[in-house]
Amino acid sequence: MNAHGATTPLNEYQEAVKRLELQYAEECNIMVGRHKFALRKQEEGETIEEYIACLRVLAQDCEFAEMTDTYIRDQVVFYCYSKKVQERLLACRNPSLKEVMAIAKQWNAP
Repeated sequence: MNAHGATTPLNEYQEAVKRLELQYAEECNIMVGRHKFALRKQEEGETIEEYIACLRVLAQDCEFAEMTDTYIRDQVVFYCYSKKVQERLLACRNPSLKEVMAIAKQWNAP
């Protein structure tokens, strides 16, 4: 703004650049977030609850919206640490995340 309260072309340009940078940064962060989510595997000794909790945190940067539970479910099936649990989950037709969690807990029980 100049002394009379009007915006100058330079200020308008700077504001437009800021808005574009913010939008671009948000788009890049979504891809980074999804990359981190996709790479996250269950670690040895990590419970299914801990793994899903971590995936929920990572999913916040992914904009999965109403598909969040589906993506988490898939990630658990694909990357759970126990191969016996994975085989059991893959044998299910289309389990919900809740069902996946119950099966994983049951098959990991001592």
